[in-house]
Amino acid sequence: KMKKATFFTVLIQALQLALPSRIYSQADVADELFTKQFEYNTLSDFQRKIFDDFVLEELPQGIPVATTLNEKSGTRNKMRLAEALCFRNQKGDFENAMVIMRWVFSMQNTDLANERYGGFKGAVNDKTYDDNMREFIGTDLITIYEKFKNKFSAVFKKEIETCLILTAKGDI
Repeated sequence: KMKKATFFTVLIQALQLALPSRIYSQADVADELFTKQFEYNTLSDFQRKIFDDFVLEELPQGIPVATTLNEKSGTRNKMRLAEALCFRNQKGDFENAMVIMRWVFSMQNTDLANERYGGFKGAVNDKTYDDNMREFIGTDLITIYEKFKNKFSAVFKKEIETCLILTAKGDI
């Protein structure tokens, strides 16, 4: 315990020397971290290039989204693509995001007796379900649900909620 206390004491002293003289309250930090709003049209050119490159790699222009959901597709990347499409919010993006999310939902283990209940396959051909995928996909779904739920129908919101409930139960 002495080493931890000494380490943290030194760390705090070093931070006090390195930080500006103004002391930030938790409210100041929370405001800085959580109130900044990003939209696709406010990204810098560099940020937009990185973003667009990811979307184009996962969903080449002119290719129907359903044809990209195959044995070579990873559930984590496709869920991130769905989130990116919601964020971008161009014509057809929400419809494509819903196709992707339903595909990801189909990869979820719904067998309550299975120890990997609520988990997801990492890819179509995987024989097992991955607990890490449950965490990654669950986090992305929470973000999508909280930020974009007003864009989805009541039926689709219920599908997301059901998936999240299975995810949470499987983690318990």
